[in-house]
Amino acid sequence: MRGPAIILALALAACSALNPTAPTKQAVIIAFTADSYSLALGASTTLRWDVQGTSTLTCRIDPFLGNVPAVGFTLVQPFTTTLYSLTCSIDGLSPVVRLITVKVG
Repeated sequence: MRGPAIILALALAACSALNPTAPTKQAVIIAFTADSYSLALGASTTLRWDVQGTSTLTCRIDPFLGNVPAVGFTLVQPFTTTLYSLTCSIDGLSPVVRLITVKVG
């Protein structure tokens, strides 16, 4: 009777290794967008982002904005063409970065 028991144990181990609900240690940036990517001088646009991760997820937007929540939006008014970066990580490991450029002029 050992044969079936060993096969069952191997099958259970294989299933647990393929568990799609296992937590990931990498943030997932669902979206990082601007309402407008091209602005006239003095105009503003809204940056929007949506990031998935665990409770230890940290995100920041540079330049100027600093730490942000995992989901949110903010109004920006750049005076020159600006490259914004959204950087997120879980426990400080394997940062994920998404870039957008807002052109002015």
